[in-house]
Amino acid sequence: MDAKLHPASTVTNIKSLISVTLEMDSGFYASWIELFRLHCRAFQWIYATISSDLLHTILKPNATAHEGWVALENIFHGNKSSRAIRLLHKFSNTCLSGFPNVSAYRQQLKVLSDQLASVGSPVDNQSLVLQLISRLNEQYEGIVTILENQDPLPSFYDARSKLIMVESRKVEQALQASQTAGTALTANSSRSAGNNNAPGDYRTDGQYGGRGRGRVQDPC
Repeated sequence: MDAKLHPASTVTNIKSLISVTLEMDSGFYASWIELFRLHCRAFQWIYATISSDLLHTILKPNATAHEGWVALENIFHGNKSSRAIRLLHKFSNTCLSGFPNVSAYRQQLKVLSDQLASVGSPVDNQSLVLQLISRLNEQYEGIVTILENQDPLPSFYDARSKLIMVESRKVEQALQASQTAGTALTANSSRSAGNNNAPGDYRTDGQYGGRGRGRVQDPC
């Protein structure tokens, strides 16, 4: 009877399963570790999903998969207090103005909150929502007032959905305003061209004159 193949031996490209490449400062350790817990079966998979910097940091002769795993854990979980302080500072200073849209802004806050949780400093829903709405700009003042007066505060994902709806509406309004302005400009240009092409008045002495230039005097 043929021996059954281990599931790990059937995977030719681990990056098709673990799309995150772990780097020293990427901030995706929490995501990487969760994906690895789902798929990890062989040591070489760790090597294939980390940056060359980390690879050379943990690479040791005859090291086992467990030793490599623990080495990475120590790198990202070491000095938790100092990492938590740095992450909290970054979290508190994240603003919508630094991102192209609400989705990107929301994603960064979520990534930072996950990183804080991974170093033992989790962010609760209230703090996450308050941070989300407090660092918006004046364009979102109306929806911010509605959200901050809800008791209890909505979930982070509910607040995010409402903000995206407002953003979509503003984009549509801006597009409509732009189209209206373009139509008005075209109409004005057409009227101006028509006026410039209107026939002028001729003076009795054969000179060309514009409209309303005054009467031609009697030559007597």
